[in-house]
Amino acid sequence: MDMIRSYIETMFRSWPENEATERVKTQLSELMEDKYQALIEEGASHNEALGQVISEFGNIDELRQELGIETDEDLSADEISHKEREILRKQKKAQRHILMDNFWIVLTVVYFLVSFMTGWWHISWLLFVVAVPLQSYLNYLLKQSEEEL
Repeated sequence: MDMIRSYIETMFRSWPENEATERVKTQLSELMEDKYQALIEEGASHNEALGQVISEFGNIDELRQELGIETDEDLSADEISHKEREILRKQKKAQRHILMDNFWIVLTVVYFLVSFMTGWWHISWLLFVVAVPLQSYLNYLLKQSEEEL
């Protein structure tokens, strides 16, 4: 069984490491081990059973095509850099949303700190008036940095 697991690990070395690949590896391993056990019970030797199991389960490239899974080798350099840019763009967008979501919370905390520490309640509310255009400007700058990718 270790030979089958080693064979599967070698076959899947070029596949992306994710949950789907692990699921395929597990299922294929179970199928191959079941077939191996059945061949041993029929009287085949260890080497015969192992050779037949490996030959019956076909080429890893055929399996990849059936499942529609790409590897980095299948992608051109432009496609890889495009995917990397998309990932960076999504990360920056998520960071922008986090920053904008927390903007008003931070502003409110600053308002209360300034107001309690200075006692300038009659003036400190102007922070909110200034914050609206500041938020728009920050959002604009962050969107520009996203689009540069």
